[in-house]
Amino acid sequence: MSQEILSELEPWKKKRFRKDDLRLADVVESIGARESLVEARPSRASQEQWCLFNKKTDNVAILTYAVVYLWGSPTETGNFVPPEENPPDELPSTRVQNVPSSFCELSFAFDTSGDCSLYSHLETLESLVDTNTEFNKHGKPKRNWQTAENPTTNHRYVATAKLFMRKTPFNVAANIPYKVHPWLQAVGDDPASRWMPNKDRPNLFHFQSTDSPRFLQVDYGKGGLQKGDVLWMSFIVTFSMRAQGWSTGLMPLDIIRVGKLDGLPTHKEVPPPAVIEQSDYRPLEEGFEDEDVDESGGASFTLTNG
Repeated sequence: MSQEILSELEPWKKKRFRKDDLRLADVVESIGARESLVEARPSRASQEQWCLFNKKTDNVAILTYAVVYLWGSPTETGNFVPPEENPPDELPSTRVQNVPSSFCELSFAFDTSGDCSLYSHLETLESLVDTNTEFNKHGKPKRNWQTAENPTTNHRYVATAKLFMRKTPFNVAANIPYKVHPWLQAVGDDPASRWMPNKDRPNLFHFQSTDSPRFLQVDYGKGGLQKGDVLWMSFIVTFSMRAQGWSTGLMPLDIIRVGKLDGLPTHKEVPPPAVIEQSDYRPLEEGFEDEDVDESGGASFTLTNG
């Protein structure tokens, strides 16, 4: 990626579409300052998983940034394939999950070969937990599978989102705000299953700067996000402790295509699973204007429709 293209990413890295969202760079800059914008705490799901909380709202912090799309799950069913069905051609057999579980997920890989700032920013956030004895009680190391120092994988960053969530008396009747694929619906309808479709699946949109609505829904899989798409993303960050060490996770909430790049190199790896956190999610604000950013920035991108 050229410096010219990197400079075009900057306006979208600063853009927000909700007033309580936090720009990743602003959060990083506040770490170690007198008034940090976030703090790391145990999540509501598990003491072994921590996440960032917005100190102003006391909710799970929703961060924003801009990235370039490299590859992702071939369909809306992610890596889940029922035993009697055939997997998509693009899904490696080693990734297939035939049984509903927390390992069933959607993957989104972002190109970091020319812009490693996502890694460096996440490393700064990790300073909040690395030496925190409440999180890292036994001084375990960070796992190396997705770090800037790992030369086999540091050309990309893979974010994941769960396909399923556990059924509880409180969510079993929850409204799923998207059209559910029959494979996933069958899991939720099975009275013997402990799982149901994840109502917090990431939203995919195409951004229109001059037309209404500003956010057009984009389909998963073929015809959806394409390699080289410039994406604005909102997400949450989690820190998960395991027997071998701890790791950082990034779960997208909204992914908005705002432009297109060409000529990116091709890389093929199988991303490992990650643990995620449910967030205090709020819809994008159609009429919200971020006064700190000139929305015309990045206009040199070739915008695509649909």
